[in-house]
Amino acid sequence: MMNEVTNTKSTISPFLNSKKLGFIGAGHMTTSVVSGLTSFEKISPQKVLVTSRTQDKVSALAAKYKISECFSNDEVIEKVDIVFLSVKPQDLGQLLDNIGKSIDEHQIVVSFAAGFSSKLLRKYIPRAESIIRVMPTTAAKINQGILGYMFENPESQMKHETMIKEILSVLGTPIYAPNEELFDALMVGCSSGIGFVLEFMQIWAEWLEEKGFSTEESKIMTTETFLATSMLAKSSRESFAKLQNQVTSKKGVTGEGLESFRAMDLDRTLRIGFENAILRSAKLARELKPF
Repeated sequence: MMNEVTNTKSTISPFLNSKKLGFIGAGHMTTSVVSGLTSFEKISPQKVLVTSRTQDKVSALAAKYKISECFSNDEVIEKVDIVFLSVKPQDLGQLLDNIGKSIDEHQIVVSFAAGFSSKLLRKYIPRAESIIRVMPTTAAKINQGILGYMFENPESQMKHETMIKEILSVLGTPIYAPNEELFDALMVGCSSGIGFVLEFMQIWAEWLEEKGFSTEESKIMTTETFLATSMLAKSSRESFAKLQNQVTSKKGVTGEGLESFRAMDLDRTLRIGFENAILRSAKLARELKPF
């Protein structure tokens, strides 16, 4: 369940409020964006339109956030200025086969789908004014984490960066990626990265359980340790290495554990994992052939 964001002061964005936003897909990402925009009052709810194959989800969003319920993709395309593609990557090709050529020159397209490069999206959507890729993370559910974004060309960035940052800032911290290579690195480091960190947390908690703590206690101890470390690093201007030195003494307990990690080449293991994830992303992208 996403944490609700409250804001008593109206911050309606003149630019966003002059546009109609349409979401195709009513899953977690759409819910997060709609909740953030309406809770922060960035746009009038009536100017947000949603459609999905699962009409019950659309009806639930419309009832909760007072947005406009639509009943087909064509209805959304006909009425909006900014089209958000919020479906799973495996479903996006078929969707774009059906709607890509209906999107016209005045419309901006924002894609949340991994694997579909700007060039590939442009083949499906030849007439769109601009195409923007966004890489969300599951942490967007709680308005946290990194959201990467990139543009297909510098002109699009100049025209629309303020807009996309305003939208993404209600979900977390927007970070610009200037090309596909860096966009993929951001995806692995920040989106897949959540899964990587959870792997460490699982091992951490299991070790505490083996020592005699309950499952609940082990989860709390692990979660609070990772959270406190992140907050400490975020609040400090010191590098990770300098902060680590502050809790590490020569021949001490922490130092002994760190030396063991380094002796087993943890650094190399992690880097191999990152690079293999990048390679997998590239392979999936090659398999996505339009038409």
